[in-house]
Amino acid sequence: MAKKLFSIKRTAFSTEEIVQNITHKSNYEKTIQFIYEDNFEGIKSLILSMGGNEFDAEDIFQDAIAKLIWSIEKSKFKGSAKISTYIYTICKNMWINTQKKEYRYKLVDAQQDSYLFDESLTDETPLKEDSLNAKKQFSEALKEIGADCQSIFKSFYYEGKTFNEILSFFNGKYSTEQAIRNKKSRCLKYLRQKLEERNISSEALNNILDSSL
Repeated sequence: MAKKLFSIKRTAFSTEEIVQNITHKSNYEKTIQFIYEDNFEGIKSLILSMGGNEFDAEDIFQDAIAKLIWSIEKSKFKGSAKISTYIYTICKNMWINTQKKEYRYKLVDAQQDSYLFDESLTDETPLKEDSLNAKKQFSEALKEIGADCQSIFKSFYYEGKTFNEILSFFNGKYSTEQAIRNKKSRCLKYLRQKLEERNISSEALNNILDSSL
């Protein structure tokens, strides 16, 4: 007799249940996971269609989830609209504002981008071919992770600024020092991923990161 196969269904929550779960911290992790699984792909498509990348989508989505949780806890959002609609609107507005501020805060033009950390990468000893390639790939990867990451890296590693000073520089774009710390961590993660995608050897990757960051 053939065995009947059962598919595992994910836990689904209505808007009302999401509000209740977040308010009372009931099934909290499953609720957040459901929100992510039910909404992220749509938000990623939105951000990609508006000129962003997957990393941008992750940043925007995480910020939107944080705002949703805050709104529910402060009774600003009571479930009168669909969660998906609420998150979509938040993400779209955040991305539009991010684009405006990114343009305003951009520190370097296209020519300077390639040499953002050039001073720290320069050495009197001729570089080996793999090091030269790593240097080139490093500069290209920096372009892809965005102006905010470039600014944070330059301020923190090259200029030696504190997180509070970096926060002041962005003039309200980020709300707390912890937000800057989190952004820096994500930027490092994205940078490493971009370099690894370029098949740079582990030795060259470590050398380029150690000498630059």
